[in-house]
Amino acid sequence: MVNINTKQRLALFLPSLVGGGAERVFVTLANEFAKRNIVVDLIICTDADADYLHEVSSDVNIHIIGVHRMLFATGGLVRYLRKFRPRWLLTAMSHTNVIAKFALLLSRTSTHHVIRQTLSPGIMQFGRGSNSWPLRDLVSMTYRNASAVVSISNEMTPMIRDYYGVSDNVYCILNPVDVGGVVDKSFKPSFKVLASFKSEVKIIVAMGRLCEQKDYPTLLKAFSLVREKLEAKLVIFGEGPDRESLLKYAMECGVDEHIWLPGFCVNPFPFIRQADVFVLSSLFEGLPNSLIQAQLLGVRCVSTRCPTGPSEVLEGGRLGALVEVGDFQDMAEQIINTIKGPCISSGQLDSLREKYSVQNIATQYMDLLESL
Repeated sequence: MVNINTKQRLALFLPSLVGGGAERVFVTLANEFAKRNIVVDLIICTDADADYLHEVSSDVNIHIIGVHRMLFATGGLVRYLRKFRPRWLLTAMSHTNVIAKFALLLSRTSTHHVIRQTLSPGIMQFGRGSNSWPLRDLVSMTYRNASAVVSISNEMTPMIRDYYGVSDNVYCILNPVDVGGVVDKSFKPSFKVLASFKSEVKIIVAMGRLCEQKDYPTLLKAFSLVREKLEAKLVIFGEGPDRESLLKYAMECGVDEHIWLPGFCVNPFPFIRQADVFVLSSLFEGLPNSLIQAQLLGVRCVSTRCPTGPSEVLEGGRLGALVEVGDFQDMAEQIINTIKGPCISSGQLDSLREKYSVQNIATQYMDLLESL
């Protein structure tokens, strides 16, 4: 573990603390960094819909710029940088990374910019059509001029190098999980609705934003086939723009009375821990936190073999079933097989919990930061 003799300042910058994987990771890292004799600042554009705000440690300083669009955050970030002059600035998400680079140039500080890539490069990241190319060029320039770029999966690392033309400043550090916190939360009283389910009903759970990326229509089609063989309920935690269209599609699939969309939930872990199987149906990912969290709770898992992350998390199928993106028939078959199959062993579970522990991952970040 890195021993920092004098307190230095680390800033983490992202648009908001709305419920999402990148936001949860930043809060988890900020809380752990604050335990390590450094000053930690968490900078957000707005505190509107700040689902994770209550999870931020009192040892972390929260700076709210007070704008609702990232494009207008440059001035506030410049003022912060000039006033506090952090040694390191950690950012994620393409637009945020570009704005941060402009702010660093305008502030004329010597802050090291460390970028964390959260999704597979180039896949639906810049929209569709030729208008995406200017942003891609800006992002490529930003990445090439960063002090370091953090890839969150081994599969993603060469993709970043190829797509953005980055050579020797890409490092792989996995997503952290507050393992103790997740396990403790999973045993808290919650979800009385569970008691209303018949004991023979199998519970299938998914979690993530209700949006195109997560490809829930494929999951709904697979679930309709599962229902032909098993008495089952499907629960999808998360909120997003596709809620109404998914409810409509569930009716078309004939499963609308057997699904539950509870929205964003601060603590979904009691429900996930008691699920028979967790399913990730995404078109693309980075390193899916929800899949890791379910795995760390000992839940059987099924996932698409999308870029990037699921194959790495499930170790090529050794720790869970993998299906091709969009293949609802195989997904249904694997859900049924996985429900009937064994859970991962206690030894494997202990190894995974150490691998993703926030203490282990934060140490890797600190080693990288101190090397800059």
